[in-house]
Amino acid sequence: MKKRIFILIIPLLIIIFLLLRCPGGKGKRIPVKIIPKPGPSPMSFKDFVAPKKVFRETKDYNVYLVRVDASGGIMWEKIFREPDLEWGEFITPVKGGGYLIAGKTYSKEGYDDGVYLLKADSKGNSVWIKSFGGGPKTGAGQVAQTLDDGYIIAGKTYTDDREDYDVYMSKTDSEGNYDWIKTFGREYYDWGYRGIHAGDSGYITVSQTENPFSGLSDMYIIKTGPKGHEEWSAVFGGEDYDWAYSIARAGDSEFIITGFTYSFGSGNNDIYTVKVDGKGNCVWAKTFGGAGYDDSYCIEAEKDGGFIIAGSTTTFGAGSYDAMLLKVDSNGNCVWVKTYGAAGEDAAYWVVPVKSGGYIFTGVTNSF
Repeated sequence: MKKRIFILIIPLLIIIFLLLRCPGGKGKRIPVKIIPKPGPSPMSFKDFVAPKKVFRETKDYNVYLVRVDASGGIMWEKIFREPDLEWGEFITPVKGGGYLIAGKTYSKEGYDDGVYLLKADSKGNSVWIKSFGGGPKTGAGQVAQTLDDGYIIAGKTYTDDREDYDVYMSKTDSEGNYDWIKTFGREYYDWGYRGIHAGDSGYITVSQTENPFSGLSDMYIIKTGPKGHEEWSAVFGGEDYDWAYSIARAGDSEFIITGFTYSFGSGNNDIYTVKVDGKGNCVWAKTFGGAGYDDSYCIEAEKDGGFIIAGSTTTFGAGSYDAMLLKVDSNGNCVWVKTYGAAGEDAAYWVVPVKSGGYIFTGVTNSF
């Protein structure tokens, strides 16, 4: 059955889904991704904007931008046609109104050719479009606005001399002109997922590093200075497959990371959430899950010092996979777990606290 994107608003005080027991445990190592925004957070959601890929019989890819109101009705939609093929993969609101879309340009030969940035105003009109990269097969993952109104971008790029991927990181000014481009890599395959402002004058990127011979992977965190020079890096993982998807600020000098682990926990794979200090040292690590498959893809800090995590589970809920929200306190202890879905497969990939209370999350479903 075809999967559909869904968005769900959850009132803070009126949540009618079943409150599950809080599965938990202690681990020794971490998973990861990246999340804080320099703009106002939590965000106020009166209407929503989403980027999409437009597929045509000619195999052209164009960025498709849609704004909907709080009831899901389309307010406007825009298609941005360029000579090359472009994919919009991430969107964030920016200071002063408008949106920034990040993605990649796509070559006719089927490779990522470079980073693609599009700034749109509040009505979806293009303000500027930029594309640049570090070579073939380069693309942006996610982007965050910086304190100087520029943007920090994380992604991946192919390295010909090593014939593998490295973490790609670049910083632009407010007009999308790049200030610097850096690549980081270990011995094997490395991907960057998201970069954020680190609280000082530098940046931190959450990444993945993988050994292609064993097929195993670890979480890979890189902290840079303001010009992109590496200050420290840290790798976390066990004897099996461990993956990091998201990272958020946890105070002025600490970070919270989430993903999943096969190395630790009680099931096939469990949610793995780790807090690190400003030098990348583990403060605490927690696993959450049961006998099935439990994954987390996004984490956001909350005003009460805790965190909200979005993911999926086969351990709990009604279907094969259900979307899941997990609330933890400042020490990583489970406060509550909720699942959403039906008999099909459902997952939550992104969650944001709403200023008026509750949360909004988005993901996929083939239950509805």
